[in-house]
Amino acid sequence: MRDDLARLFTAHKASLGMLDWSDEQIVAQTNDIVGALIACGIHATAHGDQAWMERHQWFGEAVERLLADQHAVPLDG
Repeated sequence: MRDDLARLFTAHKASLGMLDWSDEQIVAQTNDIVGALIACGIHATAHGDQAWMERHQWFGEAVERLLADQHAVPLDG
């Protein structure tokens, strides 16, 4: 699951504001990135920040896939 999320985060470097991070740094900080996205998602939901939710919809979809025992990153792209 962690590897899947790390691949997802490297694919979304730009939307995470992490273009200057190496893939290795993202892999090493995957747990922290997950925690930050969950905390920000809770905050966005509580405050009606629809723009944040739309901008990070890919993360919510990945979590849904993982909870359904699928890959975070779709195998077809």
